[in-house]
Amino acid sequence: MEGEAIFNLEIKGNTLNPEVNGSMRIQKAMLKPKLLKNEMHITDALLKFQGQTATLKSLKIQTNKEGYGQFNGEVNLKSLTYRVEGKLNRFLIRSKSVTGSLEGDIKLKGERKRLFATGDVNVLKAVVKIPELPSRELEDIKFVDEEEEKIVIEVEKETRAFMKKQLKKRKIKNG
Repeated sequence: MEGEAIFNLEIKGNTLNPEVNGSMRIQKAMLKPKLLKNEMHITDALLKFQGQTATLKSLKIQTNKEGYGQFNGEVNLKSLTYRVEGKLNRFLIRSKSVTGSLEGDIKLKGERKRLFATGDVNVLKAVVKIPELPSRELEDIKFVDEEEEKIVIEVEKETRAFMKKQLKKRKIKNG
């Protein structure tokens, strides 16, 4: 991340039991998330801290000329749980295999690295790249029909001839 941040914070406690009061404003910052190919520009963000809670008052992320998202929410600093709601407008996502433009309402909640997303989001445009699998050469393959095997089939056909005998009646005379 590179950009400009203005801090006005009072920090007490330790990492297991932090207490933070004050505010932080981020302007003109650029993010390059690890899993995405595209840059995200934070045009303005305001976080208010009170005790163990950080409230995201406003966060606007520009993804390209037309695409942006506006977010607000809360983070619990002790448990590192968060809840963020946002509105997406042609929000560009570009990963290794998928490029898409999203629009709609989204809700994110999670704990540390666990993220659960819900909402009513439409995919305006998407391109999915399906990688080609490398071809491999296989050796010594024999197919069943390549084997030479003689099969001898002997068929005995039983034939019966039926003859119809005609019997003629003869008259024998005595005499």
